[in-house]
Amino acid sequence: MNSIPKSLLLALLLNLIVTAPQSVRANSTSSPLPALAGVCITGSTLYAASWLYNKYRVCDGIQIRGYNILHGAKTRYELPIALVAAYANNPNDHAELYRQLLGLINIDNAAWSKTSSQYHNYPLVEFVIDLDWYIRRAWYGSWFTMPTRLSSDLYTVMQQLERVRYYCVRHPDYMEQRRRADELAANPAAHHVVIH
Repeated sequence: MNSIPKSLLLALLLNLIVTAPQSVRANSTSSPLPALAGVCITGSTLYAASWLYNKYRVCDGIQIRGYNILHGAKTRYELPIALVAAYANNPNDHAELYRQLLGLINIDNAAWSKTSSQYHNYPLVEFVIDLDWYIRRAWYGSWFTMPTRLSSDLYTVMQQLERVRYYCVRHPDYMEQRRRADELAANPAAHHVVIH
């Protein structure tokens, strides 16, 4: 639900709850049950109307954004997801996984990073930051889209991206790049070297 219907619903319910006991006290022979039932029925009706409004108005926009996030994540991270799926289950293959993953990350950095980016020269760090963005959006989408195939697909992509992120932050170069990037952020005048 968007914030306006929630605010109106809350105000109306609060008003009914506050005024119902006064009307019961004014008519001492009546039972508080009809007033409580009226509050429940009114609240339920308003909630259902708001849900239907959001389903047909607001959620169309959320669904479209969900599809855009899903398509963007699948397009951009298809190769890293496949690489992690192929190599991650065998610890003997992790050296090859890390070598190939760094190659894919450098390609991603060349395609997606702006030279003005604070992390442009630290591709692993920038890649993880971008992954975090997609993971958050996929999580939001999986919860706030209608319970359809889209929400399930967003949740699946989120899990795949989290698995890629897991191996990225365990890459032998990640901590060094993160340390250098943090130092640069603390002292922007410091000279830094391109890593790729």
